[in-house]
Amino acid sequence: MPQEDTRRAHANGPEQETAPEQAAQQQAAQSPSALTYQERLVLDVLVTSQAARTAAQLSAASGLTREQVATALDSLRVQGLVTQFNTVIESYGARFPGLELR
Repeated sequence: MPQEDTRRAHANGPEQETAPEQAAQQQAAQSPSALTYQERLVLDVLVTSQAARTAAQLSAASGLTREQVATALDSLRVQGLVTQFNTVIESYGARFPGLELR
């Protein structure tokens, strides 16, 4: 019964979330232990770095191939744990999810 009430209350809310937003929020809610080995390595390098890092720098620091780093970065970005900076050479930094900005 409580599930019905929750669904009904959510369905009547002022705004509905889209499926991609819901999927991203669900992935972001996963615990760090749910990260893959490669994701943890890349995130660890970014968290301990004092500046943004390029994919090549992340590859060298983590010992992963550039393909593995790219895959990990894509996944971490979807989960809201990494941000991509729009610089001449793409660079990345750790992001600590907090309040959602709208």
